[in-house]
Amino acid sequence: MILIYTEDEKGRNPTEILAKKIAPNKKIKVEWLSQGNLVVNTRKVVAKINQKISGNPDIVKIIVCVDTECTQRTEKEINNAGKQVASNVLKPVKYCPVVHALESWLTSDPKPIEKNLGENFLYLKQNAIPSNI
Repeated sequence: MILIYTEDEKGRNPTEILAKKIAPNKKIKVEWLSQGNLVVNTRKVVAKINQKISGNPDIVKIIVCVDTECTQRTEKEINNAGKQVASNVLKPVKYCPVVHALESWLTSDPKPIEKNLGENFLYLKQNAIPSNI
């Protein structure tokens, strides 16, 4: 299973829909942590992930969607938080900066997205959720 965290409870549903459209054959679970904790309080994130892993041995990867809309977070801060969390979790963790305002649009129909993004969409599909997981 791939576990995806988002910072917005309302953003959880569109994120899950999008993930399942990109990787329809993968088992995906989307949960949320309150806004700000994913970068500011990495110890809380590590504890939450490790608790989830201990109760769900089928989790093979964790993707953390960090909201960049309406925040002052820099890419460096997000990357540093991701490295700190990943170094304290026994499963692969990837921090991904996202703009949640696009979720609803993206989940409506992936075909126009693929048409407009072309190879970039295929790259995202192949690399965001690898087929060997």
